[in-house]
Amino acid sequence: MIIVRATQKLINTQRIKPEIIDLKSENISVLSEWYANTITSSFKGKSFVIYVHYPSLITVIVMGKTINKTFTEFKERLNNLLGRFSFPQSFLNEELLHFNNCKITKTNSRKMLGFMNSITDQIISRMYTYESISEIDFDEEENILMNYIHGNKPANYFTPSLYWGNYFIGEDPTGNYENIKSNNSIKLIPDENKLSRTESLHMENQLMKIQIEDILGGQIMNGSDNEIPTEIENIFLKNIIEFEKLAKESKKITVFELLGKPKFKETEKLNPAQLKEELNKVLTLLSKKSIHLDFLAEYSNEVMYNFITKELIAIETQTLNFPGMIIHFIYEDFHPNVEFEVLTMAKQFIHSLLIPEESKEILNNICGKKIKVNGEVLNINELLNKFNLFLLINNVESFRNYKKTNLLYNENKTKVKLEGNIEKKEEGVKVKKKIPMYFYLVKTENNWQIAGVDFELLS
Repeated sequence: MIIVRATQKLINTQRIKPEIIDLKSENISVLSEWYANTITSSFKGKSFVIYVHYPSLITVIVMGKTINKTFTEFKERLNNLLGRFSFPQSFLNEELLHFNNCKITKTNSRKMLGFMNSITDQIISRMYTYESISEIDFDEEENILMNYIHGNKPANYFTPSLYWGNYFIGEDPTGNYENIKSNNSIKLIPDENKLSRTESLHMENQLMKIQIEDILGGQIMNGSDNEIPTEIENIFLKNIIEFEKLAKESKKITVFELLGKPKFKETEKLNPAQLKEELNKVLTLLSKKSIHLDFLAEYSNEVMYNFITKELIAIETQTLNFPGMIIHFIYEDFHPNVEFEVLTMAKQFIHSLLIPEESKEILNNICGKKIKVNGEVLNINELLNKFNLFLLINNVESFRNYKKTNLLYNENKTKVKLEGNIEKKEEGVKVKKKIPMYFYLVKTENNWQIAGVDFELLS
């Protein structure tokens, strides 16, 4: 006889009354006790029942919603799974005789429910990598779970295959994962005529890369320090191909047409409250049409409303019916805000000075290869040495806001001097000390860079 301990969710789905079972009076074998739960898949209207063996955690996945309608297939799939992992045929023949009768009862182990939650998370995360229900290779999913590591510390790590490998050689089935027996007989028998899903996806990915290279020109880089999982790479490449296909078929239209040619009220005829209301309406309309507009700095409602209703609506864009596709605009790309850019870079410099964990990366982005500090020309590493000395001498928590006092441009606005003060709170003094801090920035081909800094504490 087989005992299936069903979760409350599965009991409710099947609408059954669980039996009360006395294990001492039942004919129980080593494969007799199973836990079962129902999983809602990522595919609409499709569910699975998972059967997890107690205590080895062998997992069998069957499409369906109830035990009654999945139990026969569960028995068949279990037989095939154990056969793939070279379980002795005599063992299978004897154990499967017990599967002619099944009793359903409640779960009685929180630990097993914890294991089942972990297994369920694994199954669901992998289901999202399939595009359709027909693609799911249940054999491979079960194979993966046979070697899934369970336990919360090295002393009790184990896998289902290790459990049974130890069992058949007379060792403790829950033996330490760190001491896996080299003669473990429970291993997957490779099917040389069948590619695994990972192998199939890898081949598909290579073909898609060739296709993308042909479309876009150039070569897709292979290999990195952080290899992308095959399933994720497959989804990414498919999205690129679909995007390029839609881009070729799409037509250019204005934002105004994309919004449905709405009528906008004239700014001059709106009072401040009405202007705020109309601005919120047009921002909501943009969002509904998957158009995202960023204002990096702060501007008046009038400036933002006028930009949208007089400039943005005239811009041409493409109609791409692509799931999750967002058309993104940044106001400052149309109206550069030098003061905002300069102040932002100055604050990034100060952040890297006071919080040095990511200093080098920040400085490489906002400074040139050389920077003049208090008249001394330094490279980035030399500047970092100055930072370290500053941190040894000063308490960074005593420094506060940087406030601009003046902004000076050269004649053609390719150079900027930012004058300001950083506040420092000293012990026993109520008034914060203001220390001058000047930044010198130059305009490069693409953006601004900090070329120099005058700050008396960076000596």
